[in-house]
Amino acid sequence: MANTTVYPYGTGGSLPASIGIIDDLVTGGANKALSAQQGVVINGMFQSIAAPTGGGGKNLYNPESNTQSTYFNTSGGENHENANYAVTDYIKVEAGETYNLSGINTTTEEVSVLGSNTACLNIYNSAKVRISTVPEETQTFIMPSGAAYIRASVRVVSLTEIQIEKGSSRSTYEPYIAAYEVIIPNGKITYDKLSADAKDKIQRNCPSVRVSGTIAASSTLRAPISCHIVKNTLLSSLVSGEIGSVLIGVGANSSGGTNYAAHWVEITQTQVKHYWNNGATTLLNTYVHNLALTNKTEISIDTSIDGQQDTVLTITTDLGDVFTQALSAWGVGVPYVKNGGSSDLDVSLSFMVRDILKPLWLFGDSYVNFVNNERWPYYLVERKLTKWLSNSQPGITAADSYSDLTSLLSLGATPSILVWTLGMNGGNDTSSGGEYIINSAQKTVIDNVVSLCQQKEITLILATIPTVPARQRTGFCNYVKSLGVRYIDFADAVGATPSGEWNNGLLNTADNTHPTAAGAKVLAARALIDCAELSISI
Repeated sequence: MANTTVYPYGTGGSLPASIGIIDDLVTGGANKALSAQQGVVINGMFQSIAAPTGGGGKNLYNPESNTQSTYFNTSGGENHENANYAVTDYIKVEAGETYNLSGINTTTEEVSVLGSNTACLNIYNSAKVRISTVPEETQTFIMPSGAAYIRASVRVVSLTEIQIEKGSSRSTYEPYIAAYEVIIPNGKITYDKLSADAKDKIQRNCPSVRVSGTIAASSTLRAPISCHIVKNTLLSSLVSGEIGSVLIGVGANSSGGTNYAAHWVEITQTQVKHYWNNGATTLLNTYVHNLALTNKTEISIDTSIDGQQDTVLTITTDLGDVFTQALSAWGVGVPYVKNGGSSDLDVSLSFMVRDILKPLWLFGDSYVNFVNNERWPYYLVERKLTKWLSNSQPGITAADSYSDLTSLLSLGATPSILVWTLGMNGGNDTSSGGEYIINSAQKTVIDNVVSLCQQKEITLILATIPTVPARQRTGFCNYVKSLGVRYIDFADAVGATPSGEWNNGLLNTADNTHPTAAGAKVLAARALIDCAELSISI
């Protein structure tokens, strides 16, 4: 086999069975999973496959990307107002290929998704200029010469029931799956096409998450990852189009808004505004960037390696002009780009967790903080002990943190050690027969973490959670100690009693939940005694 072989999309054939390494890596074998995909084999290692038409699955229609209250008329005219309709964003297609549009109702019968006096869809060339219109009664279309995109008129009530797929007939409905890639140093793999074995075998190299698409006004593009990481990350985006307003940051929710602790910047033609969500949207600073934003704008947000230094925002135009600004704070959550302007934007978004290959991952809540001297990790950072991944957010539950853990593991990296310090947030212990019993939901998460670490051969280090006046954790601590795994004994370190009393001066009596600076120092000292691995320097 030649050193480099390209198997193009659209040939209708399968990859040669002689590429045996792929059969071991891809669900169902290479011929099933990679048929009609695009890839390159270099020195026997499969390097890349790419979703061909803008989605990671067969359904090309993204229900979150629409222009509301408008439709096409029968001659293809656009922007006719009607609250009952919406028009899809531009969906990539290929000239000469056949596509099918269908809708599914609750009885699984095909129903019309179009109304009278509306066109089914418009077909556009690569410059997004309309070249033809398909009438409403047609649901199977052969793309003419020059076709590159389509947009369809759909009823608002059907937005989550539409399927646009390649082929001459409707197949079983499948929700839209965003197309994204996980990058490895010697190539790229479309993540959702790989088996669990593949992820374990070839994605232990530094993986990043990428997503791209065309986003209409007020639409949001979210990275397909769940995490709450504030240190040593790189969030970057290439925005193509006329920027009226574009927002980029972390902390997006599924409804287009932001969660608590989200931070983002809004970039306009003249300014940069830095916001955060502290229960309400708060403007932190406004900066004048003095750039002439052109058709392509590169944006990056770089957090510091220790979580204590400034986050750095960089904006670069395609003429090489650069604006750089230090941001004194940054947040956590799902990375995203939102179109705050009125014109469509083509956006690519990437998110790199640079600590993901560190041998130790630390998961926590508001106790895990690097800039507050009343939090124990602050004193590790002071000693330059920062060689670990940290995932934390004030108020986060153990269940949500477990979702973050599985999301990060799905990228293919696996730590040698997991330090799990969750448990302060969530249900209280119950009392039975004079004994405290761990809350069932808390127990379920701990059991899941223990099981997952056993499966992945990860050394698990749990933590006892000190009882405070309003949060009973005596039963929680007893359960952690009963499991036969290592643990950091935070409860013992501060002298926590079942009534929530701590050793004098260690509990912050203003909130009766967090430690004082003195308490944080005691917790940091115990963390390094019970988990010396936090001092790892590699």
